[in-house]
Amino acid sequence: MKNKKLLTLLGILLLLCFATLTACDKTSTSTPHDTTTSHEHIYTDIVIAPTRTEQGYTVHTCSDCGESYTDNYVRALVSEGLSYTLLRDGTCIITGLGTCTDKEIYIPEQIEGCKVVKIADNAFADTYKKITFIDLPNTLTTIGEKAFYKCTGIKEITIPSSVVSIRANSFECCYNLTTIYYNSEFSHNGQPFNKIQSLEKIVFGGNTVPKDAARNVTNLKTVVILDNVTSIGAEAFYNCTNLTSVTIGNGVTKISYQAFLSCTNLKSVTLGTGLKSIADSAFWNCYSITNIVIPNGVTEIGDYAFAGCNALTNLSLPSSITTIRNGAFFGCIGLTSITIPNSVTLIGELAFMGCHNLTSVSLPDSIEIVGDSAFSECDSLTSFTIPKNMTKIDDYMFDDCRKLTDVIIHDGITVIQADAFTDCESLKNIYYTGTADGWGTISFQKSYYDKCFESATIYYYSETQPTDEGNYWHYDINGIPTIWTQE
Repeated sequence: MKNKKLLTLLGILLLLCFATLTACDKTSTSTPHDTTTSHEHIYTDIVIAPTRTEQGYTVHTCSDCGESYTDNYVRALVSEGLSYTLLRDGTCIITGLGTCTDKEIYIPEQIEGCKVVKIADNAFADTYKKITFIDLPNTLTTIGEKAFYKCTGIKEITIPSSVVSIRANSFECCYNLTTIYYNSEFSHNGQPFNKIQSLEKIVFGGNTVPKDAARNVTNLKTVVILDNVTSIGAEAFYNCTNLTSVTIGNGVTKISYQAFLSCTNLKSVTLGTGLKSIADSAFWNCYSITNIVIPNGVTEIGDYAFAGCNALTNLSLPSSITTIRNGAFFGCIGLTSITIPNSVTLIGELAFMGCHNLTSVSLPDSIEIVGDSAFSECDSLTSFTIPKNMTKIDDYMFDDCRKLTDVIIHDGITVIQADAFTDCESLKNIYYTGTADGWGTISFQKSYYDKCFESATIYYYSETQPTDEGNYWHYDINGIPTIWTQE
């Protein structure tokens, strides 16, 4: 009987000990004396993902007492069993799958102390859907001929910044590869991407988008340029005829020569806030763009930068711009109006030539030079005011502006070049801000084709009702030129 009672007592003690080990202490402050109560652990889990060098695991921490433990260990992200060749220079070449059965392949940075620098020719060729993902090491410099030929299970891949050589057919017949994250600054003239028929998106994350990066990649639809990128190289996306969307990060300061030339289906362009320069022909012949917002900070729009952007109807120019170069908006037939900020001092030759639907142009007095034929063939333009800081109206400036009826010319103009108003067949009124004597001092470089200008009526400015006969004008209360009538 005593033994039975003793066993019962020992059992109770063991249960108490177990409860103490599985509970945490919680101190109550509701009474003057410290009391301790026991309760079950309530754990919060944090999953630590594995890396190339460290295994992954899960940390369980009690939210009351802070007690924690780890479990669910996962090996580091390195595939084992890949075949390789060690070279005498202390580097290593990956030659194939070897005995590795992983569907997700993580190529190590080192094998037997040798840095992995190359994926050999045909290394993973014809593996089809055996491989669904490949992670390339930051030590890699070369991707060989047909290295991933017919890896049809791969949907995306990241090219590390260390890569300087990719063969033209490295990813040929990767029929499900749709996205490439490209961190290299090495140019391949678009060749590795041309062979990927399914490629739709490239995300650039190196310091620069290299010259010719995706030239003639006609299946490409989307380009994203991250904030750490500082420039876009010349002809980087030349003739990407199916490209529809481009997002340029805030770190990009320069878009180079012909960067997006003839991207004929490009509709959406988002320019980053760090942009300073848009080079010559950058978006020439991108005739599907409907809207472009040029960020504050851009100082110059290059020659023919947006020429041939036929669908462009909305254009916002910032107050930072000082120069609009030759042909910058040549042939933008969708533009109906434009306001030039008062920071601009120069508009180049042919800048708005052939903008057939342009009906309204507002130029600030800050402009000093408007080049030859700048508004030639703007055959919907009906009126124009010459800025006060200009001293010369250049050759063919309004050539073939057939609906132009009214022009205000200020008294600082000293030269009107030949053919400035050629074929302005509707020109009726010229409002001169000076006197008849002042008009007589202007040097006219006349030609046979200036008859339209000669047949227009010249009106001289008078703020008050003139007492003598003649052609005079003034601004009404709404700032509209109004002809004085004889009383």
